[in-house]
Amino acid sequence: MLIKIFGKTDEDYINKVLKTASKLINIPKDVEIYFIDDLDFCSCIILSKAMQNQIRQNCKIKTSFSFIFKKRKLIAIYLEKNLQKDKKSLVGLLLHETAHINQMQKGVYRKILNDYSKVSEKNLKLIRKLKYDKKGLTNLFYRISTTAILTLKDIYANNFLISNGLVNYLLYYYKLQFNRRICPKPFFYKLLKQAAKKDMSIVSDVIDFQLAILSATLPLYRTKKAEEFIRFIEKCYQVNIQEISSKCEELITLYFNEFNKKGFNEKFFNLLFLKVYNLLK
Repeated sequence: MLIKIFGKTDEDYINKVLKTASKLINIPKDVEIYFIDDLDFCSCIILSKAMQNQIRQNCKIKTSFSFIFKKRKLIAIYLEKNLQKDKKSLVGLLLHETAHINQMQKGVYRKILNDYSKVSEKNLKLIRKLKYDKKGLTNLFYRISTTAILTLKDIYANNFLISNGLVNYLLYYYKLQFNRRICPKPFFYKLLKQAAKKDMSIVSDVIDFQLAILSATLPLYRTKKAEEFIRFIEKCYQVNIQEISSKCEELITLYFNEFNKKGFNEKFFNLLFLKVYNLLK
């Protein structure tokens, strides 16, 4: 295991985090883990030019990430100030990224991308039928596609952690993550069409937020911790989770009835884009 710490974060603190995480989950021996507390250090992670650009993009938005490139397994943890003081949340984040590596190794994410490819063309045609600017609709489709793929990846990774009894650390991580994010300006559905004609990104902001909530809460519903997390989200964002759930009823029903069954990923993408279509038609 290769561990690199770039910045001023205390090495002993990182070692304690790694020791705790290693007792909870199998961290591959050949994984490279980079802890970065300053965006300027992103250039210190040396990969191919294409992957280097991807790293820089992730660093720009201060996002931790993991991936497998050829035979290299890599986890990059962006150490925002709160993570430098909150050991349990940092352990939770490291577990979350390790779960992503686990799912990649099993071919879960390759299947997500393959299933997306099977249904993307017909869904793009569906979205482009809407009476909005066609370029804007195409951009909207691909932005929502990216969010949808990431959502499924998080759902699979979180289910893996929960099945291994790590729900508490997952909660530590999510409470920190959602606490630092700003909920997009809410729009009533009856006003969304009018707003979308002026700025199509508003639609993707709404969908992004709904999917972020679902990716965290759906796996937790299989535990006794769901109610605790929902209370936290409602207090933090001043939103009603029941109202959000009603907007995503088809996706929630699909998850509980067909998660891990054949065709689930394709149905998820189809239902999501049908939801976007019905939202704007």
